[in-house]
Amino acid sequence: MKKISMLLMGLACFLVILGCATIVTGDKQTVTIDSSPQGAEVLTNGRSLGQTPLTIPLERKKDGYVLVMKKDGYKDNQMHIESSINKWILGDLLFWVGFIVDFVTDAAWELKPGYVNLKLEPEK
Repeated sequence: MKKISMLLMGLACFLVILGCATIVTGDKQTVTIDSSPQGAEVLTNGRSLGQTPLTIPLERKKDGYVLVMKKDGYKDNQMHIESSINKWILGDLLFWVGFIVDFVTDAAWELKPGYVNLKLEPEK
């Protein structure tokens, strides 16, 4: 009975680490955000991420992000960071359970572009 429990526990641990994208890329992706001029506040969903230039880890997610940049004396500008399938999930073809792991952890998604540079237009 003890051997069966150990075997089941080992199998469960093995299944959890099967997600190729989860292992290789993780559930966050580093994105660099800049603006011209620099010093713009970067927001997503009304939450401030900081001021440009900025390099931050963003959670990988299916819907991506809408970034809004604000700076006094300039018009607000926005950009959508798209989400697409992470190429590393191809490694899950051998172990289908990895697909489940990668989609549950959101590692199945890749954010593009990884570098954003928006030009802010002066207000008239």
